Amino acid sequence: MRRAQPQVSALRVAGAGTALVGVAALAAFALVALVHIADNYHVDHVAGAWMALAAYADDGTLYPPLHDDGVFGGTRYMPLGIVLNAGAAAVSGEYLVSGKLLALVTVSALLALVYVLARRLGCERGISVGVVGAVIATFPALFAATTVYGDALAVTLQVAAITLVARDTSRRAAVAAGILAGLAVSAKVTAVWGGGAVLIWLLVRHRRGAFPCLAAAAASALVVLLGTDALSHGRFHENVLELGGVEGVRDLLAEAPAKLWELSLASAPGALLLAPPAVACVAIAAVRGRLEIVDVALVLASVVTIVVMADVGTGFNHLLDLAVLLPLVIAAAYARSEAIGPRLALVAALAAATLASLADVRQDVHEAAVAAVQRSTPERLRPPALHTTVAAPILSEDPTIPVQRGARPTILDSYMLLRVLRREPARRRELIARLARHEFATIVLIMDLDLDDPWWSKSHFGISVARAIDRHYRFDRKVPGPVFAYRLYVPRRE
Repeated sequence: MRRAQPQVSALRVAGAGTALVGVAALAAFALVALVHIADNYHVDHVAGAWMALAAYADDGTLYPPLHDDGVFGGTRYMPLGIVLNAGAAAVSGEYLVSGKLLALVTVSALLALVYVLARRLGCERGISVGVVGAVIATFPALFAATTVYGDALAVTLQVAAITLVARDTSRRAAVAAGILAGLAVSAKVTAVWGGGAVLIWLLVRHRRGAFPCLAAAAASALVVLLGTDALSHGRFHENVLELGGVEGVRDLLAEAPAKLWELSLASAPGALLLAPPAVACVAIAAVRGRLEIVDVALVLASVVTIVVMADVGTGFNHLLDLAVLLPLVIAAAYARSEAIGPRLALVAALAAATLASLADVRQDVHEAAVAAVQRSTPERLRPPALHTTVAAPILSEDPTIPVQRGARPTILDSYMLLRVLRREPARRRELIARLARHEFATIVLIMDLDLDDPWWSKSHFGISVARAIDRHYRFDRKVPGPVFAYRLYVPRRE
């Protein structure tokens, strides 16, 4: 007993320290999110596409045509987030603050669910707060709360689904979890790990609940997706199902794990620190037959993430799933551990990961604190993202610029433009001809026009369009932007 007492005391101190670190992470998150609620912080070309889709929906067009009177549509995003963004914008009358508020509310709900789930797994309040801090301190989570992407909605719905059945496998909980899992797929096509984890959990714990769960998931997803396709007159499946999909699957085993590693190292070092102990905890729990639903979810989410990484268009935002699940797996291991030593090590890992994440975002926190004290917004973050004196019409790689100028973007999603032009070569020739005629007074790019850069042949525009820009337009100047420095091109004198 005397030997155990110092360990118990050390665990209490460590738990209190982890809780304090978690509170610090929550305070940093609140500061950054509230300071930047009305500016272009973390508003890039992807967020611009989300805002443009909401604007289209508010005008009565759910999923615009792939091409209509010189304007290019094409998107890979699922309808639930678009509809919610459009609804919020319809109330507020604008697309930036409403979208950011929706993201902030969604991530706040996610953090509340993480806390509840950690408690249901058996963690004390302080440790649960530490788990929440380990999630929100990561850059992917902070980014999700301060932009207009749809990733947070999909993750929140999946975490809600697994939270429902973590300790309650009744029929009612199974059906509710199924509905949430179906809605998650309606928010993001790759949001399948939550439903998969719930189904596996029910098959093991309460087999009778598995079929009602599956039926509820299928029904909720089909209602939303078929309804969306009907309301969009078939443009939903034309956009998402025909143009979407993972590219580069053949390179999956060779490139995707390396890409996952590089993105994690650059954008989620804290989560990366938790990966080895989390994997070890899952393996030990599997051998002992003591897996929790979060362990199953982590395995499935890891597989999904690696598959997604095979596509050229994926980025660090897809790490949000793992950034949420890794601390929860540590929480599950802590709760089921019967020895103080392992518990102490897990708490230390949780605190270290949170501190590493906070160090990674310290510049963002410092800038937010300065802005709060000075009550000022850096010019690069003030909407509109590009000064209104830039000559129109504009062909912008970032649709945020025309949206914030009150115009409809010529290109809704630069990443999808290449896919549209591959499908309709006549449209590519038409766009090149428009460039040759100097139809656009200004072209705004977010990357240097280096024709040897794979960005232009695999990601945005396509090499033919990039060559036409290079041939008929000349570089004018750079303008600071919220995420990228904008490169402005004007017509050449020919």
